[in-house]
Amino acid sequence: MSNEHYNDTIPIVKTAFWAGRDVTEVNCDSLQPGDVLILSSLYANSSLNADATVLMDYWARKILTQFKARPLQEFDSAIMPLLPDVMSIRGTHGSPLAWFFRYQWQNCVTQVWAIGEALPAAATP
Repeated sequence: MSNEHYNDTIPIVKTAFWAGRDVTEVNCDSLQPGDVLILSSLYANSSLNADATVLMDYWARKILTQFKARPLQEFDSAIMPLLPDVMSIRGTHGSPLAWFFRYQWQNCVTQVWAIGEALPAAATP
């Protein structure tokens, strides 16, 4: 699973290509022990209308309340886009504004998580 979201018409293609198999969009309700979750600040699903790193923190906290999960690896990188199709700056991906941010360094973070056994559901009053 991944939070990659290129746009509404193109599914999770980059992660699927490198994984060599289909990858589904992150959804805590369908996570299972043994799943691997990839959270990235590049092409992050913006359905929560938040900065990509805020989204990554949100998913990590949500996962840790439901599963015994552990981070496997974190990758920090910087890219300098030559074209306006790789943007880590919120609101610029797929936007004419992206042309302004070409040739400017952009930081990216990717986290890989291993999903362990489910935690007992919290008691509700």
